[in-house]
Amino acid sequence: MLKLKKIITGSQTGVDQLALEFTKDQKIQMGGFCPKGRRCESGLIPIQYELVETKNEDYRKKTDSISDILMGH
Repeated sequence: MLKLKKIITGSQTGVDQLALEFTKDQKIQMGGFCPKGRRCESGLIPIQYELVETKNEDYRKKTDSISDILMGH
């Protein structure tokens, strides 16, 4: 059986933040990037999400991918 080890996300509003909330609830490692200042469409990305801030403040420039899920056993 595979075990979910880490979720990496772009942290924007919607499914990306839902994935981060899931990691927190399930005590799974999280990672990813967010715009400088932690801004997103719905306001600010909570500090509890362990994300690396990029140099760009423009939250409208998003990645084209969905959240990545790393599995292991």
